[in-house]
Amino acid sequence: MTRHRFRITTRRLVPLHDVAIALALAAFATSARAQPANIDVDEHRDSPVPHRYLHGRLGDANFQIALPDGWNGKLLIGARGFSGTELSSGAFKTVGLAKGFAYALSDQGWYRFTIIDQPEDKYYESRRRILQLTSYTKATVSRHYGKPARRTYMVGGSNGGHNTKMMVEDYPQEYDGGLAGYGITSHLEWMGSDARFVRNFDVFASRIDDIIAFRTAHPDWDPATTPLSPPLTADQLEALLDVYNMPAQVGGLTFNIGRPPGSEYRWPPASPKWPLGQYTAILGYVQTSLAKFDRFYDPDGDGVLSLEEMKAWDPNLSPPPVANDLRRFDNTGNLQRPVIIGHGSHDPIVSPGETEAYKRLYKAVKAKDTEAVKAEMSAKSLEFAKMASARNNTPIEKVFENGFTATTFSEKLPEIRDQRIADNMGAVEVYNSKDSRWEDLPFVLEDGKWKFAVGELFGGSFKSPGKGRDALEKEAANAANPNLVQGPAANGVANTNANAVVPIVPKQATNMSNSGK
Repeated sequence: MTRHRFRITTRRLVPLHDVAIALALAAFATSARAQPANIDVDEHRDSPVPHRYLHGRLGDANFQIALPDGWNGKLLIGARGFSGTELSSGAFKTVGLAKGFAYALSDQGWYRFTIIDQPEDKYYESRRRILQLTSYTKATVSRHYGKPARRTYMVGGSNGGHNTKMMVEDYPQEYDGGLAGYGITSHLEWMGSDARFVRNFDVFASRIDDIIAFRTAHPDWDPATTPLSPPLTADQLEALLDVYNMPAQVGGLTFNIGRPPGSEYRWPPASPKWPLGQYTAILGYVQTSLAKFDRFYDPDGDGVLSLEEMKAWDPNLSPPPVANDLRRFDNTGNLQRPVIIGHGSHDPIVSPGETEAYKRLYKAVKAKDTEAVKAEMSAKSLEFAKMASARNNTPIEKVFENGFTATTFSEKLPEIRDQRIADNMGAVEVYNSKDSRWEDLPFVLEDGKWKFAVGELFGGSFKSPGKGRDALEKEAANAANPNLVQGPAANGVANTNANAVVPIVPKQATNMSNSGK
């Protein structure tokens, strides 16, 4: 895709004090990564720079890895565009290799032009396949160079820009940051805007040359107040304004996903006169993907979607299961790592409004939000919090302030290690810098997501997935020195696991009438 007027915006977020628990959550989504790859190409190549090239299959996803001879110690994990394959690396690979980065890219286990005929393939599969690729590539880099990568970054454009934001949001322990080019923020809203664009463009298509000419001569033109000559019909004017203004939502925020004024020369079908036109490409996304996006959509019930039916699709009229499924793919803005966002201001395929919406979403999440913390807690943990609030006469917001663990007192991301999973229970060790010890934080898989399980732990229903590294190291030290005297458990509480989490619960509120003493 050709881009225009490329802008760069940098967003950096100091780790959020009250949602540090979420950093450990991501460790549990990695269990599916540990599988071998089938390699079909392993050779040395000279272009664009000397490097070892690997190609193979991991799970049901094809991938490539490039390991430059002149390695700079860093790794780029690529994410492809919506129409791409594992070979659609663009400039991310060539520029990255030239600068000494190792590089990897996956086809994510699905292909735009065949996904409609493959029931087992899902857009949401991308998350798991990228994570598998990341784990496998990190191990390959360590074996090849004899040491791990010092930094790992996500990179990609369009759908890959969305994936970059998604992976850095969801797995901050895996990535040190990302570069997201012209990225989708909500796939549901994006596909809806494509259908809306083509059906409105059809209404004024006969006047597009006049529209482009007038916009070129008058960049600040307002079609609603300054008519063309001859003027657009009422229907044509309404359709034109509907292309400029398309209300959309993500994360509770409303934004405009319409095509910006000045980009009109990129709206018509590509032709010698308008070589950058994208109408046909935009319509193509609708034709190849709509039936997969909305499996219920069939206006006349004949089992076949006509072109006019595709153009008429509106996601706001789709059944709740459609939105529930696709909204899982929305970016959240919840960053603990920096992401650089770039977007062409005249992009007709992914509206620049997507990037503006993401920046707003980021700002909303940056504010400490009790609801965000609660979303990371299991149902029993929420009940535990209500009980603690009532018993101690403490506002529920105060109870959630540090997420029940002293590890969140750290001013920067605490060290996380030793993920263990058994059935729907899991644990991970997080360093408690306040007390200079490791805490073994409990988690439970609930509603398809790993959640903090302090309620299960203190209710007696949590089943340990096995001893953690800290406990095993202490046992080994005791075996080596039988005369070693054990110290008291944390806070004097007897516990078979000395590094178990001790919940941080605010004490009972006191009478403040004597506060002036």
